[in-house]
Amino acid sequence: MTTSRVPTTTDWFVNMIVVALAVGGLFVAGLKLGPTHPLVFIGAALVVLFLLVRWNSGSTAYLCQSCGQEFTLTPLQDLLSPHTPTSKYARCPHCGQRSWNQVRVRE
Repeated sequence: MTTSRVPTTTDWFVNMIVVALAVGGLFVAGLKLGPTHPLVFIGAALVVLFLLVRWNSGSTAYLCQSCGQEFTLTPLQDLLSPHTPTSKYARCPHCGQRSWNQVRVRE
C-alpha cells in the first residue's frame, strides 16, 4: 500500500516551479533551435514531456472515491487520464470503479 498525504501549499508551489522551469527551458530552446532545427526542438519537447509525466506519476498517488483505497498510475495512464488540479478520472485497481479520484502526494 502506498502511503500518501494531502498536498500542501508548498507541494503546489514546487510543482509550479518545476513546470515553469520546463516551459521556460523549452521557450528558450524554441527561440534558439526552432527556426533552424525544428525536429531537434520537437524531440527536446517530447523528452521534457516524458520526464514531467514520469516525475508526476512517481510522486503522485490517488485516493479512490468509491472504496477509499490509495493507488498509483503508470506514466501512460497518468498522461492519458483527464484531470483537474485536485483530481484525476481513472479506474481504481482495487474496486474497478471509474471516478474522479483525489490527488495525494506520495511519501
